[in-house]
Amino acid sequence: MTPTVTMIGCGNMGGAVLLSWLDAGLATQCHFSVRLRDPAQYPSAAAYTERVAQHQLLYPGVPLCPDAATAFAADIIVLAVKPQVFRRRTWPAVNPHATVISLMAGISLREMQPRLPVRQIIRTMPNLGQRAGLGVTGLVTAGGPVADPLLTQLLTAGTRAWWLDTEPQLHHVIALSGSAPAYYFALADRLLARGEGSPESQLYALQQPQTSSLYDAIDHALLQLGTHWGYATDDLRPLIAQVRAGAAAYATTHLTKHPQNGFEHCWRSVMSPNGTTQAALGVLGLGPDATESPAGGALSRSLSERHTAVRAVMHAAALAAYDRSVTLEAGG
Repeated sequence: MTPTVTMIGCGNMGGAVLLSWLDAGLATQCHFSVRLRDPAQYPSAAAYTERVAQHQLLYPGVPLCPDAATAFAADIIVLAVKPQVFRRRTWPAVNPHATVISLMAGISLREMQPRLPVRQIIRTMPNLGQRAGLGVTGLVTAGGPVADPLLTQLLTAGTRAWWLDTEPQLHHVIALSGSAPAYYFALADRLLARGEGSPESQLYALQQPQTSSLYDAIDHALLQLGTHWGYATDDLRPLIAQVRAGAAAYATTHLTKHPQNGFEHCWRSVMSPNGTTQAALGVLGLGPDATESPAGGALSRSLSERHTAVRAVMHAAALAAYDRSVTLEAGG
């Protein structure tokens, strides 16, 4: 029988992962479906109808799963809901032979296991670059190594797999990769707000690493933080390069299709309510958590000082993402 893969929820990140699977041709090896919220949970019938139409436009050929019981009977269950949704919902009986792939930040394996008594649970932390085939995904598993060929393809399609030794390292991945595309988009947005360059020139600078642009300061901040956490420089450099390349590719595609939206729409695409990216953006003076930001002061420095100042601000933003991740997992 053809394996069934059902994604529960399908927002920006879940959608990026699903599209990477479709782009890789994996629909020929399994049957994909998506389970949205129940119609009664939408503000109106029209809102639900609009969401269904949006799904059909974005993911042609991927049917909607008719009910939660069917969704949780799948061979591979992909959890792409917000952590607060996972905690407050009562989930149906789950296929005990299933593998669960979690895309959720803030929900530990220990918290999932009693509610999802399945063969294997894999926690993943992808980023938005996966939509462009340039993702970075942190992974950790409960239930033994991944041996199934289809599962291996699902976990590596469109992304560089970063297998971790311990689950707490996912907090590092969130700061260095999961939320990181937003750091680049936020810098572009702040520079444009100051009248520096055009969207095209900022996008060009983002696409050109190691040219002494301010975007290199983000690379250096992430490298510095990663080495502080004990990762080898030689391992970090290609991961950070992929994070930046994925951000640039996503922004290129998005701004080509929707030039009126700008970089603000890009960073908002990474952000979830009360999530890790929202915390990081707050440090940068953007989003609901925005405070009086040191980012503005950093950009006001002389050219000789700007790189160092921006690197310090981005270091603080990444630490804010890390701290929010730890808080979320603790139930906050």
